[in-house]
Amino acid sequence: MVLGGILLTIYPPSKKRLLMITVIIAIEGVLLSLLPLTPWIWAAVALQFFIGMGVAGNNVPMMSLIQQSADRDKLGRVMSLNNMVSMGLSPVSYAMVTALLAAHISITWIMPIFGLTMALVMLVLTIQLKVIRTAN
Repeated sequence: MVLGGILLTIYPPSKKRLLMITVIIAIEGVLLSLLPLTPWIWAAVALQFFIGMGVAGNNVPMMSLIQQSADRDKLGRVMSLNNMVSMGLSPVSYAMVTALLAAHISITWIMPIFGLTMALVMLVLTIQLKVIRTAN
């Protein structure tokens, strides 16, 4: 994540940021789906490295885009809502994974299914919503 933040500082995105964010999230989904399938620790570390870069690569530009797009008088509420949703959904995902593990579904199935679902959702949104492809 640190390297991703440094790269964003050196090479800040200026065009098609929303498209870049959706593509990065889709790539993160694919990488997440590959993680439980790798038999080598060095490959797992490399996947985690790129996932971490992706987290910085989508979080920082998304926060900038939200701050740039939101009305100034509503910015605090928009940012609070964004933080509440991101933090509020984490326990839901933990509960879902725990329930699936308790149902004897292997993590080698859970991660690829949810990772590829995340990638597919991002690709569908990118194709269907013109604003994602055109917004700067």
